[in-house]
Amino acid sequence: MSSTRMLLFFLLVSIMFCSCSKQKTMEFTDLNGYRYETVINDPTGLRVYTLDNGLKVYLSVNKSEPRITTYIAVRAGAINNPENSTDLSHTLEHLMFKGTSSFGTVDWEHEKPLLDSISVLFELHRMEKDITKKLEIYKLIDKLSFEASGYSIPGEYHKMMSDIGARNVGAFTQYESTIYVSDIPSNELWQWLTLEINRFGDIALRLFHTEIGTLWEEDNMYQDQDVVRAEDICRKGLFPTHPLGRGMDKQQLKNPSVVDVMRFKEAWYVPNNMAICLSGDLDPDKTIRMIDETFGQLKSKPLPESNQPVEDPATEPVIKEIHGQAGEMVFLGYRCGGIKSEDRKYIQLISNILYNRQAGLIDIDLIQGQKILSANCQVNFGSQYGFMVFNIKPNNGQTLEEAVELVISEIDKVKKGEFPEWMPEAIANQYRLSQMKDLQENWRVDQYANAFTYEMDWSDELDFADELEKISSKEIVKFANDFFRDNYVVVYKRKGEAEGIVKVEKPAITPIIINRDAESEFYTGWKKISSDPILPEFVDFATSINTTKLKEDVELSSIKNEGNELFSLYYIIEAGKSNDLRIPIALNYLPYIGSLGHSATELKQELFRY
Repeated sequence: MSSTRMLLFFLLVSIMFCSCSKQKTMEFTDLNGYRYETVINDPTGLRVYTLDNGLKVYLSVNKSEPRITTYIAVRAGAINNPENSTDLSHTLEHLMFKGTSSFGTVDWEHEKPLLDSISVLFELHRMEKDITKKLEIYKLIDKLSFEASGYSIPGEYHKMMSDIGARNVGAFTQYESTIYVSDIPSNELWQWLTLEINRFGDIALRLFHTEIGTLWEEDNMYQDQDVVRAEDICRKGLFPTHPLGRGMDKQQLKNPSVVDVMRFKEAWYVPNNMAICLSGDLDPDKTIRMIDETFGQLKSKPLPESNQPVEDPATEPVIKEIHGQAGEMVFLGYRCGGIKSEDRKYIQLISNILYNRQAGLIDIDLIQGQKILSANCQVNFGSQYGFMVFNIKPNNGQTLEEAVELVISEIDKVKKGEFPEWMPEAIANQYRLSQMKDLQENWRVDQYANAFTYEMDWSDELDFADELEKISSKEIVKFANDFFRDNYVVVYKRKGEAEGIVKVEKPAITPIIINRDAESEFYTGWKKISSDPILPEFVDFATSINTTKLKEDVELSSIKNEGNELFSLYYIIEAGKSNDLRIPIALNYLPYIGSLGHSATELKQELFRY
């Protein structure tokens, strides 16, 4: 059996091995009396706890290295912004790194009155209509902000995280959630919890005007990116009334409110609307007790009502056009149901039938056939709606309209059932393979956070590939004919001068005082928290790697994967561009030339199929 066929055989066996029937969720109680849910046969061994205050806790053990990946998820994002303050969630995300009344300050008693005064001035600035008076108010804001900066310690949070060896420290705001991320040594879990409970239990909106300046700069930068503007217009066409299509209001951005940011935090950053997701070298019984001693003490409270509008059915195409200096492109978008709807399964299948970077109809017919320069298809699902968007770039001399028609012709093939009969099953298997790869790493916390955000049962996520596999080609064709009508949005991005660009002019800001060497009392005490040392484990490469000689000058080196049924195969050839500059050029030809037994198209289809 050839090496390639052997690879495909083992890959198929591993995929079949991980396929199973409906997953069953069981409830258990640990030694400390904490109840949790777990899915039988879940490869990640996830435990899902709900503390008395409503906080969700997702814990998964992975002993591959002495580290823990951490997500703190808040189920509030861009769609939760009120119409009169459309960037609160993003603004708060930035300000969550500025400290609290305990850290980030050398003297809170003297800093707080200044911050309170700054907050009042921002409200006056927001209400004032006269441009001259607004500028005068902002000068006062700048003056007090400079004075307040004398008490602040910028970057103290990051300095503390660096002290415990944290990596990948950051955050991101999505439509329906805000996620705070880090990767910490496993022996520093208590220090991390002590710091984070201080941050989430208390916040000081210091250095507000400089951070707002950063947000202004971000918005100005995005307006220079044609692809971002085109995506925004496509989304507005898909969601004319829903917050998913709501862009940044420039007037609101120029008139920020400290009061509104604090109200947003008080409303949404509550334990019954949050989750802590941890994966790594941890003891679940000890970890849940530590989380309860910290975040479990936060007080829950009722959440604001969040009744989002329902869009009218799309009955005709929406056609938009913008100009810019970047190369021409077009966006073609369709709106669908949300993540819990039946649409998700069908859109997942159809999007992959059309485009999967390897053997989809668009991949083979248009990209491989060089009928267009490039195209891709992306899908996104939220709690209420989802959308499918194609990004298409034409060949030189080809019009955008011609490029769109070519993609629509591929959609018509799906409606006629003109796709390989084996494709749906292959897509389900590829989904299993991708899921196995994702779940073997600590970054699986990202999937836990998604399950929390959209209130999904973890068992349903583990079963999703099986659900895909149950759908027949006939059912796909029926769905495609019902779904794909004149219900799309097209945005043509043509070459030319950009129109409608409104950039925020930043007022003059006095450089703040940087107390780089200062240290808060909290930081001084926090550093004294002890942690057990991590003892190194040394790998003996001679015994850990199995080496077999296949033939003269050809060795096979292997390590058994003890974690799951996946395996990887690498061919290492001791030659590169330093040996011959033609090698990288030759490698670029591989997708187009196939093999002795298969055409390029057949080879891609076979590799995707198995």
